[in-house]
Amino acid sequence: MGNLWRFLVIATLALLCIGCGPENNVSNDGKSNLLPPVSSSEVEVPIVLYRLSSQGDKLVKTTVKVKIEDNKVNTLIKTLLKDVGDEKYPNMFAKYNVKLIGVSIGPKGVATVNLTKELKQIKTGSMTEMLLVYSIVNTLTEIPEVNSVNFAVEGKPIGTFNGHMDLTEPLKKDLSLVAPDK
Repeated sequence: MGNLWRFLVIATLALLCIGCGPENNVSNDGKSNLLPPVSSSEVEVPIVLYRLSSQGDKLVKTTVKVKIEDNKVNTLIKTLLKDVGDEKYPNMFAKYNVKLIGVSIGPKGVATVNLTKELKQIKTGSMTEMLLVYSIVNTLTEIPEVNSVNFAVEGKPIGTFNGHMDLTEPLKKDLSLVAPDK
């Protein structure tokens, strides 16, 4: 019985050690695989943003390369809120200094975007309000984990952004607001 027990222990240890030797940390080209992985903040990755068109009547789907900061969801919205210095994409969020407090993704893929109080200072008509809201909704729903979007200002849910749209329920992507590709 003692020999059987010893054999099982040795066999188990041998199986656990297979593949752990230093020769397995070298790739086929002889280079070490022990280097730390490149963090996503060091590499630019393409992301899709929906921005207001220069005429302010549609959204324009754009792809830009960015370095992922803390996570992809926050990076998407922070990038959307920034002024890109391009007249083709007027940015009401940047003009009023709207900042992202955070984005959380809850059950059933409902993202809540928490923005600073400057959002409430933007005064627009109903069409521009809808485009601004859907620039965020459409951008976030490009991420497979996000199905719909809620909005909050300074941590409190908002019923409307500027009095025109009902934001009490999560919004889903609406591609009817996007200009056709040229």
